[in-house]
Amino acid sequence: MLGFIRRIGRRDGMMGGGPEVARGMVVPFTHPTCASAEAFEYLQRTVLTDDSASGELCEGFALKLAIRLVEVVEDQLAPVANAMVEVWHCNAEGYYSGENKGGIYDASDVDWLRGFQFTNRDGDVKFETIFPGWTTSHAVHIGARVRRYDGSGQNVIFDETVKMFFKDGLATKIGMFAPYTSNFQARTLNGNDADYRAAVEAGLSGGMDLDDSAYLWPIVMLTETKVDARFYLVLAPCDDGQKLVCPV
Repeated sequence: MLGFIRRIGRRDGMMGGGPEVARGMVVPFTHPTCASAEAFEYLQRTVLTDDSASGELCEGFALKLAIRLVEVVEDQLAPVANAMVEVWHCNAEGYYSGENKGGIYDASDVDWLRGFQFTNRDGDVKFETIFPGWTTSHAVHIGARVRRYDGSGQNVIFDETVKMFFKDGLATKIGMFAPYTSNFQARTLNGNDADYRAAVEAGLSGGMDLDDSAYLWPIVMLTETKVDARFYLVLAPCDDGQKLVCPV
């Protein structure tokens, strides 16, 4: 049985009961994907599949998401610790929490499929979510925002967003099952997404020439119970400091 997360609070095809949300501090901020540009309250949590207030659960194919944040130091890759990594993505039907699509779909009062973690000493964060759906304007992806702070922990010294893409074939395979079959939006393929094309044109590691650049390839594996995905986000040098790169 495929590993779909259902609204009744269990994971079909997986051991155990419903997901447990690791709740922590709440951080308000203005999020770039919100059409109304209102402040969200993000939760520091590992499991993203439910709304923190109502417990409303998003249906979809289970996704274990691991992100490693590294930076280029003297042509070598070094892990970045204590950085804030926020992630967000749409649900299977192609809608985002915190938004109201003109009465077509109102999710303005929920916060599922959003959250953040701080990187550990190896530069890692992990999330449990569902495989994202698609929209007419962007290929299947997960958004990520990286913020670094100064020594006081109060002042932001780096703040950028990036997209993490999946292969078209994987999205097609998962999209054959409910609830993805309820997504009636015209799907944008990677090749038609301007951000994806820009990433490809930049090269494996954003144009950087590193001996271990192949290490930065994303690793995505599909099983009957879940998708395991590891992405590498790279703080690469640029003319005015650093830029955030996600190799594709």
